[in-house]
Amino acid sequence: MKPSLLISDPDIIRTVLTKNFDSFHNRGLTFNGKTNPLFYNLLTMSGSKWRKMRVKLTPAFTSGKIKRMFLILKECSDDLAKYLESKAQIRDSVEIKDIFTRYTTDVIMTTAFGVKSNCIEEPNNEYRSMGKKIFDINSIWIALFMFAPQILEFFSISLTPREVSSFYMNMFRENVEYRDKHNVVRHDFMNLLIQLMKKGYVESDGDKNGIDEPSTVSKLTMTEATAQSYVFFAAGFETSSTTATFALYELAQHHDIQDKVREEIDESLTKHGELTYDAINEMTYLHKVINETLRKYPPLPLLNRICTKDVYLPIVNVHLPKGTAITIPVYGLHHDPLIYPDPEKFDPERFNTDAVKKRHPYAYMPFGEGPRICIGARFGYVQTKVGLVNLLSKYKFDLDPRTHVPIVFKESSGVLAAKGGVHLIIKPHLKFTMVLAELIGATIVTLSILYIYFKFVIYNFWHKRGIFYIKPVVPIGNMGPLTTRKITAGVLFHDIYMKYKSHQIIGIYSFFKPNLVIADLELVRMVLIKEFTSFHDRGIYMNEKIDPLTNHLFLMSGKKWKNMRVKLTPTFTSGKIKQMFSILKNFGEELAQHLECKAEMGDCIEIKDIFARYSTDVIMSTAFGIKSNCIQDPDNVYRDHRKKIFEANPIWIAIILFVPQIMNLLFIPFTDRGIIRFYTKLFRETVEYRQTHKIIKHDFMNLLIQLMEKGFVESDGDKKTTDESSTVSKLTMLEAAAQSYVFFAAGFETSSTTATFALYELAQHHDVQDKVRKEIDEILTKHGELTYDAINEMTYLHKVINETLRKYPPLPILNRICTKDVYLPIVNVHLPKGTAITIPILGIHRDPSIYPDPDKFNPERFNADVVAERDPYAFLPFGEGPRVCIGARFGYIQTKVGLVNLLLKYKFKLHPRTSVPIVFKEESLILAAKDNVHLIIEPR
Repeated sequence: MKPSLLISDPDIIRTVLTKNFDSFHNRGLTFNGKTNPLFYNLLTMSGSKWRKMRVKLTPAFTSGKIKRMFLILKECSDDLAKYLESKAQIRDSVEIKDIFTRYTTDVIMTTAFGVKSNCIEEPNNEYRSMGKKIFDINSIWIALFMFAPQILEFFSISLTPREVSSFYMNMFRENVEYRDKHNVVRHDFMNLLIQLMKKGYVESDGDKNGIDEPSTVSKLTMTEATAQSYVFFAAGFETSSTTATFALYELAQHHDIQDKVREEIDESLTKHGELTYDAINEMTYLHKVINETLRKYPPLPLLNRICTKDVYLPIVNVHLPKGTAITIPVYGLHHDPLIYPDPEKFDPERFNTDAVKKRHPYAYMPFGEGPRICIGARFGYVQTKVGLVNLLSKYKFDLDPRTHVPIVFKESSGVLAAKGGVHLIIKPHLKFTMVLAELIGATIVTLSILYIYFKFVIYNFWHKRGIFYIKPVVPIGNMGPLTTRKITAGVLFHDIYMKYKSHQIIGIYSFFKPNLVIADLELVRMVLIKEFTSFHDRGIYMNEKIDPLTNHLFLMSGKKWKNMRVKLTPTFTSGKIKQMFSILKNFGEELAQHLECKAEMGDCIEIKDIFARYSTDVIMSTAFGIKSNCIQDPDNVYRDHRKKIFEANPIWIAIILFVPQIMNLLFIPFTDRGIIRFYTKLFRETVEYRQTHKIIKHDFMNLLIQLMEKGFVESDGDKKTTDESSTVSKLTMLEAAAQSYVFFAAGFETSSTTATFALYELAQHHDVQDKVRKEIDEILTKHGELTYDAINEMTYLHKVINETLRKYPPLPILNRICTKDVYLPIVNVHLPKGTAITIPILGIHRDPSIYPDPDKFNPERFNADVVAERDPYAFLPFGEGPRVCIGARFGYIQTKVGLVNLLLKYKFKLHPRTSVPIVFKEESLILAAKDNVHLIIEPR
């Protein structure tokens, strides 16, 4: 119902697109921001809105900006090539359009939306699904969109499904908010759009406005920016993947051209050493191949314009009224035999410089021409080239018989696409295969040399010193059960102790590092106390530059540890903990109240989770001054971050404990970066709030603030409680945050684990449970309420907890390292500086020669007379000597308060789901039940 003028003369085309552009500056496509806000984009905009947006966006697509994004494209293309490797090895058939669409989706999702869509590996994920829906349009709708958009506007019909619009609008907004909140800056299109939203212009490399001053007046709204990101995605991923597909389709038929392109690629990569932006731009023959592909298969086979005012075309002596539609048949021009002789022939030589000069410049328009030429053409070229280079450098392509020759085009598509797909047979490129073979050969030689070095040099350490050792396996030493996730570190060293304890000392290898396991209590005493000056460091990972939260008392070494220990010791005195008791008491009562309804129903509870929430609330309050409310709200942010602290791969655990040099070498933090940011920010904000409002509380946070402000902790009489020498330096904010963090991380997990295992045992031994409860009743009757003094009078409860700590020491091993050469006279052994020492606490605690019937839970083992008969170094739940756990007293109190509050009101039975005996969780730094501890809770 609408007149449309088809233009087939290149001179008239020049008039429409360039000379008389002011009369044809609109495309005449549907543009209704209210019906579909995503159509408020550069492609469909008209008039002054288009002009202003074009000026704003032009600096985003400069060569310099695209060069900065090149690494992103390269990484995605590496993923593409790697994905196809297995298919190439078996000379499989691939549908190359689907493969390339997944690649271009990954590229543009990360550059335009800041999202790693991973479509190459996951072809059916939501990003790929939404991308398909953009172009899954009925051919009638396409015709209406291009030639009669008034109908769509009249009926308020959106060409894009609502779910697609909502998906991309939400994704863009969420990523912008995330980047703003976390100060994330990436070299991508999204970053440039954020600049346009915040400043109204795109910065150049020199940090100056990339556009003229008048256009900087207005900033993009969130909706406007989303629409530009969307059209960049929609237009970019489909056109580039289509071009790459047709290029490989032609190369698969013309092996001479494919070989010539590959030869150019090989030469360029050899020259540059790797794929770079400059290397891509030097590949002139590849550029000709892509141009010839765009000639034969222009992604957008026609161009639309509309007369924006009455105009006269002198070449044909025609007056056109305002509103007349113009169509330029790009596909027709590109296949005109008068312009391109034998047009169906694929011939990249058509784009030799001399051949191009002889042709009319408006006879080739894959991206349009004039002021409305595709703004992303340069990016499209680079994206397509990077994908093709990565594949052609490694693989060869042949046509699969299923592929139509010539191509049959798909009717229901907004761009030119093959109807039945393009199926190609992929196989390895000979040169790549040879390089791979050489690489494999070099790897075998290197591994052989390493094997010999490990076996005859590194693994000769104990043998040449005459020390009994367990035969290691290259390259993991004796860490095999840990790396295969069969057992925990605690169980591994328990088993070594039990099997070889008669040797007193056992040499093992923690990967490539010699490690001496101590199985004699007198030697344990020597390491922890007598020769402490030779074993004062743990030898565990600590790097405050990479991970500031590792700069704490537990991991510190040497003089730094000593100074910090002196400063912190006064914070854990009986008096200081007594001042914090009311905080613990309140949370203990809250814990008991929370379980009341479950007890009434005789319900099953997972007690570890319950106690972890209680411990988190206690320590978040005392260490960070925050009411985390985890008892009532188990899924809040504090609980979530708590879980992440101890989620670790067993291999990483072994590396952290035994070969921390690897983490230092690779600059890997022990703590997740998100956790570092969360806790340092939380600590700093709390300190600043207390200082601003002059808030003083009886908690650990207040004591740390004293150490930051004065360098010492005040006693109740407002006197220094540390020696003058320790007051010289004050703690920095980061140092204090690290101490607060380790108090939290170590305290909540060890206490909750101990309480969990205690209830696990009490649920099996009702006589012991009744005896503890009786003691609690008597003491509370005596004191009238739960007090610090009342807790300390509960001697049987203390025995129960000690027996729990014997059977289930939270830290089942102790690490030390020789800080200087040392002689151990008991075993007549000289140990060089740097030798790692491991004390197997779990093994010692379950040694039947020390604790008869060790698997039996028997609190009477901690009667005073029995303890007096035992070696004092046979019970080490908190370590011993100068590096004994500084927070042990607090840990006892915290655990006791929780248990007293529960045992006072409830009885516990074992639920059938709970494993007996306990199976320990492999991927945990501390001893924890693998399948959790489920108990039935009932009122007394």
